[in-house]
Amino acid sequence: MKTMKLDEVERTELEFREGSSDKVYTAIMYKDEDGGYRVLFKYGSRYNAHNRNDKHFYEGVPYGEALGIYHEMIDKKRKKGYVDKNY
Repeated sequence: MKTMKLDEVERTELEFREGSSDKVYTAIMYKDEDGGYRVLFKYGSRYNAHNRNDKHFYEGVPYGEALGIYHEMIDKKRKKGYVDKNY
């Protein structure tokens, strides 16, 4: 199996804290060596790495489509109350 080199193009890290809820959401857009783009979303509890999931992994899409997917998902999370992660 070929290992593909990926270059990170965009990254947004969001968080949501309310009551006992403390979640993180990370969106990452990559360019692969074949010229296509990938979008990956990771989410879950801030303090339980075993309870994190990957979802919406899109592969080989054109730049404009990947960027649209990336921003659409970030916008949806912000509408639900997520804010930029504080470091």
